Amino acid sequence: MNYVTLSVKAANQWPDSICAIELIRIEENAIVDSFSTYVQTLQTFDPFYTSIHGIEANDVQLAPTFESLIPILERWLQHQTVISYFAPYDHLCLQESFEACGKLMPLFTHKNLLSDMKAQWPTLSSYTLYDVHVKVQTKEALNDAERIVQIAQALENKQALTHLETVATKSLVQKTVVFTGALEQMTRSEAARKVMQAGGFFSNTMTKKVDVLVVSERSQQQYDGTQKQSSKWTKAIHLQQQGFPIQIISEKEFFTWL
Repeated sequence: MNYVTLSVKAANQWPDSICAIELIRIEENAIVDSFSTYVQTLQTFDPFYTSIHGIEANDVQLAPTFESLIPILERWLQHQTVISYFAPYDHLCLQESFEACGKLMPLFTHKNLLSDMKAQWPTLSSYTLYDVHVKVQTKEALNDAERIVQIAQALENKQALTHLETVATKSLVQKTVVFTGALEQMTRSEAARKVMQAGGFFSNTMTKKVDVLVVSERSQQQYDGTQKQSSKWTKAIHLQQQGFPIQIISEKEFFTWL
């Protein structure tokens, strides 16, 4: 099977704050090309995200901007099968970043590795990429894109790779949605109704089963002023770190999903 593995790092909770991209191309089960780069972003680096990936603002000062990388990304991604560990997140980051540059994202099939990990090994205590890699591989990996390759190859040996879930982007169908903070454009009950009309589920509690957290404009403004996040927001980030596939989107972004 031929495919590209992709790993995206973000400076903060917003998808268009990409600060690093890793890509590896696989042909006939062998690595034939790789590409890794920091990405210059003007967005603020959240200390929590830096604690996860180790990238700081001074690391990306001389790096190319996302816009300057678009021709490279188009060559790597266009009409390819792309595998990410948590594909909905990486896909959203790319989508938001392309849109921020006024560009259309390349067309490609984006496969999600995490959902298959949970099906293959349902009793693991942690589903972070690092912990799953330790479970299925003994080889050292240079970066996350290579960890994805090694996990994918382990699945291919089990003839499970072709069954990976494909990302359905910007869809609330069968998704559990939680809101934090008072919304600007409608009441919480009105927003809950919109979620259910779109085929999703509304919840007021942040748990491991939540798929999407919507951060209100007021919550974002409060964070910008005080650097304090709501308890739901903080818990969502910690669950992400533990490997749970929770997407965090802004109130503005939420309305584009309806």
